[in-house]
Amino acid sequence: MDARDLLLPLLDVDFGTSSISLDCLRGILKNFASVEFRESLAKLEAKDSNAIVKNLFRIPFLEEEMIQEDQKQERDSWMLSVLALRLLYNVLAAEGILDHLSSFPLSNWRKLLRILPLNVEVTACLSKAAPIIHKHFTLDSEYAPLHEDLAVLFSELPEYADRSFMTVFFMWFFREDAGFLAECSGSMDLTSFESVLKVMDTLLDMPDHGKSLEVGIFAFLFQAMFQIHFNNVRFVQLFVVSIVQDSSKHSDHRLLARILELCLATITNALVYKPYTEETNFKVDESDVLRVVCDIFEAVCDCDAQQLMKEQESIIKGSEGDGPARPSPKPIQRRILLESVAKLAANFEEIDAKLLADLRTSSLKALGAFANAKEEYAQLIADRNLVLLILSCARVTSEAPFQMQLAITTLKILCRHPKNQQALFEIEQNPSGAIDHAKLLAELGLKAVIDNDSGKLKLEKL
Repeated sequence: MDARDLLLPLLDVDFGTSSISLDCLRGILKNFASVEFRESLAKLEAKDSNAIVKNLFRIPFLEEEMIQEDQKQERDSWMLSVLALRLLYNVLAAEGILDHLSSFPLSNWRKLLRILPLNVEVTACLSKAAPIIHKHFTLDSEYAPLHEDLAVLFSELPEYADRSFMTVFFMWFFREDAGFLAECSGSMDLTSFESVLKVMDTLLDMPDHGKSLEVGIFAFLFQAMFQIHFNNVRFVQLFVVSIVQDSSKHSDHRLLARILELCLATITNALVYKPYTEETNFKVDESDVLRVVCDIFEAVCDCDAQQLMKEQESIIKGSEGDGPARPSPKPIQRRILLESVAKLAANFEEIDAKLLADLRTSSLKALGAFANAKEEYAQLIADRNLVLLILSCARVTSEAPFQMQLAITTLKILCRHPKNQQALFEIEQNPSGAIDHAKLLAELGLKAVIDNDSGKLKLEKL
């Protein structure tokens, strides 16, 4: 059947919910399986295709009015809207029809997003509309709020919820709009921007779940799908540098820590999945970012040291007068901190142990990724003398049960550099809870041997 004849009810000038039935919409949807039907849809006159898109878009608003008037239960409603939006999604795939969305205000899309039973269908249509929204609405006052609504929805939905179409929507912007994150940062508060960063972190982590697709022709398709413009990655890197420099200006220290944790995860994934961030086309020195990552890691470890000192103090006080005198444990000493690190550590003092552990884990991953990326980055980490601090993380904690394995992995990468090997070898005493020295060296693929010429101990690969 010709598309125009089948879609005739949707061309009614006085269109309303009474103009179309559930069976009619189901029948039209079934016809999309026909190639002939889809081809005839693309041949519709502009005024007809525009009327069809407009009326399908109106159905949820008309049904909402009907539900409010009749006071129906939501579980018995919205079926007409669900089918209408599914039909709209299919119609938009036809050539030339997508442009009709340029006349639909973004405020209407935002209203539809608030109708929870329609979330999947609305976000499906938005995934098709992304190029039109970017082309026609970047200066619209509702442009940033729409992205904000979607990002918050993405991060707040339960784990089992369908986010696939929201993922496609954001993937388009992260890939095609080089300044997308900069625009979001400038138009959103930090809490909303945190939601956008969560989306980006999720997208960058996706290649890890689909490596089996990297064969033959699928390799190109896979890379194109998940590619994120490096300018957006670079913005995250510079954003971390700026917020750490201005950390004293942030009153919400928990939010600051959460933002830093997300940024570090994004930076790490971008280093690991370079082909998916086009970084090969952008030769950028990231030493400034690595220095800030080192600052964050040192600040977190200083908070750990302070907490251990308090615990040690309370143990010593509690044992006074109890039985014969026992040798006191070796006192924990804090590192002499750079001014920038000291300021950052002061901000972290108020955050809870779980968030601090997440930040420590993200910092460890980032340090390992940087050291693995370039030899000069490993040298920079060696110059900061972080081996002992990383080794101190080789312990099991309830907040981060896999921290020990992560610390060992990071040390393996760092100890490819001779200066880090020497720092590890010169450690006089293992930190509490870590494995013994010989076993640790074996884990790192190293062994201690006597140099025949000097008679001194040195490290060699196993």
